[in-house]
Amino acid sequence: MTENVLLPETYTVCDPAQDIPAAGIFQLTTQPVDHTLCGDPADPAALTLTPSFNTVTIDDMSSPLSWEENGENTFTVETDDRDLALDGPNYPYALAAAITSAPTADIVSVSSTITFLDPCDALDVYMPTDQVDVTTDTYTGDTLYFNLTPFEVEKAVCADTVTYACSVAYEEPFVDVAFLCTGFDGTLEDENLPLSATFAQL
Repeated sequence: MTENVLLPETYTVCDPAQDIPAAGIFQLTTQPVDHTLCGDPADPAALTLTPSFNTVTIDDMSSPLSWEENGENTFTVETDDRDLALDGPNYPYALAAAITSAPTADIVSVSSTITFLDPCDALDVYMPTDQVDVTTDTYTGDTLYFNLTPFEVEKAVCADTVTYACSVAYEEPFVDVAFLCTGFDGTLEDENLPLSATFAQL
């Protein structure tokens, strides 16, 4: 039996399914003369293939890597599990072959790696959302609260990686109103930004 190689692959989490062809990786050959004692070399069933991901055997229902889900002799990688990129990001995948008519004979295996890329590393698309105005106040000193409506993020799995900052624009450049951001920590907790104002502060 002769074998070719599996190539290293990269996949960005949350991307569409990516197929990895594996047809022709193994070939049954006979020597010194042609024969069919071990099976017909032209018959794909002469070899039994066992695919695996991270040392675990996989099938067409497996995730993040499946086997023959989208076609014969094809791996398919697809997942929205960002932890694969954070905890890995490199994982082995392999394909082993045994002669069907002699399963106890030597098993030949080829392997390589899949690198899972974090979709949030290159996140550059944000869509601002309408914010709800704080109730009008006439400098009573009462505490009002601003609740942030999060921006729409290109990939929803990255929403919790986005941080927000508070800044205040005021028509008088020499008046310090930065205190209005006191208490805001960039999270989406309710009543995260308390606001109050009196005439003495302006």
